[in-house]
Amino acid sequence: MLVRRRADLRRKPSQERSSFTFEAILDAAQQLVLGEGTAALQMSGLGRRAGVSAGTLYQYFPDRTSVFMALADRAFSRLLRDLDRALHAFPEAPLDPFLEALSTAVIELACRDHRLNLALRKALEEAGDAGVPVDATESCASALAAALKPRVDMDEEKLLGAARIMVWAADGLLDGALRRDELPVVELRTALLSAWRGILR
Repeated sequence: MLVRRRADLRRKPSQERSSFTFEAILDAAQQLVLGEGTAALQMSGLGRRAGVSAGTLYQYFPDRTSVFMALADRAFSRLLRDLDRALHAFPEAPLDPFLEALSTAVIELACRDHRLNLALRKALEEAGDAGVPVDATESCASALAAALKPRVDMDEEKLLGAARIMVWAADGLLDGALRRDELPVVELRTALLSAWRGILR
């Protein structure tokens, strides 16, 4: 989901050592969540598993919800970074091959963290209004419009509007599949590609 809530951390890692500690905590949390589910993530056990003291753990994360949100943040940031790479991977491709390659990349990236996102979904829904609101729709739409501009004969405003609708279509399609715990890759790619072609007509 492109509109979501980001963890409101007590402390953000600023130096290499603290970034390493922060990532070690998240790696241990991800192993727990994927291996045993969100119920298995208890702060005391997480600190031991990550090899950090309770004081260090609580410097970053006030509670389990903040850990879940930080895990989702990390997966989401990686998704956005890799989507940006995918947008620029085919600079000379005509429109249709570009859309085919991009739809494949979007579905593959969604599948990569599917198990983690599915495991975190209930915990994040229970968190309600915790964290900081984040909406990546505009940044994704702007990047997509810039990548489409040399391939589509549309004025900038209409192109940005079309790119927004394309982003919403992808987000809705993938969110629906995640909610059903189904990621039929070929069907999703076909549906996404068909929706995108229709939007750009």
